[in-house]
Amino acid sequence: MQPLRKKSRQSVIVLGGHRSGTSAFMGALYRLGVHIGSRYIIDHYENSAVVDLNEELLRNLDSTWDDTFPLPVNWWQQGRLDDHRGKSLRTIAKEFGQSMLWGLKDPRMCLLLPFWLPLLDKVNATPVFILPLRDPFEIAASHQKRDNFGLEKSIMLWMKYFFSAEFHSRGYARHFCYFDDLLQTPIHTLSELGRHLGVTFCRPIDQSMDLLDEFLQPSKKHHSHLLATELERLPQSFVALYRHLFVKKKPLFYDQHDHLLFDTCRSQFEKDQRFFLNTTDRSNWVNLTKRNARLIKAMIEHGGHMIQEKRHDDAIAVFRRLIDIAPERYEFWNNLGVAYEVRGALDEALKCFNRAADMESGYTLAQENIERVKQRLNLTVIQPEQTRPSMLYLGLVQGEGYGWGVCSRYLIQELSKIRPAAALNPNEQSNENQFLPGTLFQALINVDFDPMFPKARGERNFGYTFFENELTERSKKNARQYDLVLGGSGWCRERMLEKGISNCAVLIQGIDPELFYPIQEDAEADRFVIFSGGKFELRKGQDLVLRAVKIMQDKHPDVWLVNCWYNLWPASTRLMRYSPHIRFEHHENETWRETMLRTYAENGLESRRIITHELLPQARQRDLFAQTDIGLFPNRCEGGTNLVLMEYMACAKPVIVSNTSGHKDVVTERNAMLLNRLRPFNIADAKGALIGRWQEPSLDEIVAQLEYAYHHRAELKQYGRQAGEDLKQFTWGHSTRKLLEIIES
Repeated sequence: MQPLRKKSRQSVIVLGGHRSGTSAFMGALYRLGVHIGSRYIIDHYENSAVVDLNEELLRNLDSTWDDTFPLPVNWWQQGRLDDHRGKSLRTIAKEFGQSMLWGLKDPRMCLLLPFWLPLLDKVNATPVFILPLRDPFEIAASHQKRDNFGLEKSIMLWMKYFFSAEFHSRGYARHFCYFDDLLQTPIHTLSELGRHLGVTFCRPIDQSMDLLDEFLQPSKKHHSHLLATELERLPQSFVALYRHLFVKKKPLFYDQHDHLLFDTCRSQFEKDQRFFLNTTDRSNWVNLTKRNARLIKAMIEHGGHMIQEKRHDDAIAVFRRLIDIAPERYEFWNNLGVAYEVRGALDEALKCFNRAADMESGYTLAQENIERVKQRLNLTVIQPEQTRPSMLYLGLVQGEGYGWGVCSRYLIQELSKIRPAAALNPNEQSNENQFLPGTLFQALINVDFDPMFPKARGERNFGYTFFENELTERSKKNARQYDLVLGGSGWCRERMLEKGISNCAVLIQGIDPELFYPIQEDAEADRFVIFSGGKFELRKGQDLVLRAVKIMQDKHPDVWLVNCWYNLWPASTRLMRYSPHIRFEHHENETWRETMLRTYAENGLESRRIITHELLPQARQRDLFAQTDIGLFPNRCEGGTNLVLMEYMACAKPVIVSNTSGHKDVVTERNAMLLNRLRPFNIADAKGALIGRWQEPSLDEIVAQLEYAYHHRAELKQYGRQAGEDLKQFTWGHSTRKLLEIIES
């Protein structure tokens, strides 16, 4: 939204939800000479004609001021509101005439601002906005007394009003101001407000002190909230926003980083909608929702809008919520299938379409969708030949202590159990071209897609790649030599499609369920132990781990860090010197432990509370995980799904994880504490050419999540239990069957 051009008149609009202090702000402005019309409600300082218009508008939208459900998408563009626009313009002209400085205050304006902004343009008025901030728990206490609302509904309303007001006022002159500041230091607060908004009041503030002091008395504040113990009951979308606005209380001149937080919280808020129905009991929520056809209609529209906006994960969440409400509705399963299909998760889409078709045999739309997805998957039904399957040659090199080696070892091991397979020997590579009578599946060893066995070719050829950096023209050329190039994550597939490589698919790694399975026992009670794994390098984000642990250790004497960061490749370790968060130098003659101890000291960490492991065999890792409370994985980019993360989650341990790149194939809002506040973190070479497009999570969000985990250890177990359950679907056996399904299609 763009700001309106500068006009001669100013309209000061107070944007705040009910019980948030808007009356105090507008009452103060009224005493400084801001005109509020001829008909205003005493003590509320609301123009009654405008309030009547807003109530009528909400009724036209089948809503009310305390409706917790969203308004229709782009509702303000509806042609049926034209009569209401004309009536509103006439009301503005009648109530405010040619006043050069006039004000509007009605909490409903937060929701209805997109309707009013074009009207202000028509009457040649420049809007400026005041957004009061009052502790939501105080607002909830006020709602409880006046309206008998429960905490959850009050929080829902506050978030709905805040997100709408904040988003639609962007680009205009606006000022966020704490209600408490207005009561305690009114002269300073109003002076700053006027200066920031460019408003010259009719009555000088310093000459209105008596009027203001009499009106703005702290004793008139009826509800106070000293300790937000209820935070543990509320979802992360609210907790993150609350901490940002009311715990940190940073200077309120919000920038793009704040907008990102607001947008992230708003998106999460939409997903958390079922929480905010004045009940925490799922069965009650389902019964309530079944009686509300309008909510179902609104959710279907919202899911469709999310698909149009390419917010595929949000669309999936909406349609899953609809299935929770009414699992017998076959069209909801079909909608979920569409959301999965546009996201590229064709296997999941096919399952949903089949479910819909099974539930309703005459549902032709589901049948059409099934045929289309089968064509995309190339799943034509072929009768199996009564012959021995051809040999499968594996161009993979097994190893320990690094992802590629572990992945290769398990794929070779599992494939050999199912069908004739032979692993090529890297020590026996010929200088001559070698034709193999069967299918060749081999690793592509770099971003150019160069094969691990360049002289070997099969009757059919498949490549397997994990990459984090930008693809090249050589990548595109080499990709043409394969029937399919399999990426280690959906993110890799997206980058290949972006480069024009259409012969691509996804093969996700797995975990060994005999080594990694749910841990029942708790970690030591007298410590809070953070685990971090993966080779020490800038891409993995261990610099963010160290910075966050430093902050936590300074606050809590029982915070420990256990890490498995040993890096076999010094070149990638050296990149850590470019970290914006820590000091790091690589010394050639140091041992790994010496390097890490020096790094801890240079960054002010207490090494006594850090346990540093070198290479650790897989068989010992589960025992190590059992001694920790939470895993921290703020990785900037993962071409794969991050094996260490998967193994930790498979042990039913909770994680804080960046919701980016390959992580997104494994983590969800139910099985992990997601880091959603991400910013671009681009890597360039010495000549300035782009090498990698990564994303860096917010250090503030990492610390906030750690703080929440530290104080809510019991709640963490639910994340862990869900993680352990979800990771049962990500075994090496599953990966192997998926590979055979792909190459045999």
